[in-house]
Amino acid sequence: MVAAIYLDAGYEACRRVVLPWFEQALAALPAGRPEKDAKTRLQEWLQARQRPLPAYELVSESGEEHAKVFVSRCTLNEPR
Repeated sequence: MVAAIYLDAGYEACRRVVLPWFEQALAALPAGRPEKDAKTRLQEWLQARQRPLPAYELVSESGEEHAKVFVSRCTLNEPR
């Protein structure tokens, strides 16, 4: 539906139509930074469902020493 509105009428029209659909959910989101980082939230979600923890692998790092940017890979190896 959203894609059809966007393709038919463009971004601004789509925004005007679609944004009200999510207004209440967006207003209910906590302000500011989330209490926990994404890695912690993922691990807690997995543990709550008794699933194995992921393995993390550093793919690359770049940037100045004081402002490093890290790219990592997160893999979940579940038994079949």
